[in-house]
Amino acid sequence: MLEGSAADSDGFSGLYKATFDNVAAYLEKKEERLQQQLHKKRRHNPAPGPGGETRRVTSGDAAAQS
Repeated sequence: MLEGSAADSDGFSGLYKATFDNVAAYLEKKEERLQQQLHKKRRHNPAPGPGGETRRVTSGDAAAQS
């Protein structure tokens, strides 16, 4: 083997990539994002009425109902 090679030296042991367990933090942030998206969708599109459909009154509908 080579004299003074990196394999023999302990000076490089700290250079290896450290591993972190950030899965829990990732899943927590993902859940927060999903809740925010769901909240935005519910604000934008209200829940369906008793007939199962949402109905918006337009100017033509308002005149027809009078």
